[in-house]
Amino acid sequence: MRGGTGATEVTERGARGALRAYARGWVASCVLVAGTGAPFALASASTGRFGGARSLMMLRLMLSGCRVTVIPTQLSLSAADQAYDDMDRLRHGNDRDMLTAMAQQLIEVAEQMRQHDR
Repeated sequence: MRGGTGATEVTERGARGALRAYARGWVASCVLVAGTGAPFALASASTGRFGGARSLMMLRLMLSGCRVTVIPTQLSLSAADQAYDDMDRLRHGNDRDMLTAMAQQLIEVAEQMRQHDR
């Protein structure tokens, strides 16, 4: 979630253009993995106060349209430019707790789906 070219794309293309580009990339990925039966977890990070929550709503809708299982727990990390310490760990306990809960739920749903397919 941290680093990479995302910040450059947002600066050069505007936030909406970057969001559209990312959404198209995710939809393309969705089409490729929809047949695998793997569940998805959604997380976003933004320097804004909503942490990309609105983009997660749209992404959830698009993935659901691809018949992909999306777990209910998600993470919207606001003030992402200040969310990490010097060791690249999340500074705030509630963000760490949400990330942990999301990962645990993803593992549980994946195991349930695997048992159901047997």
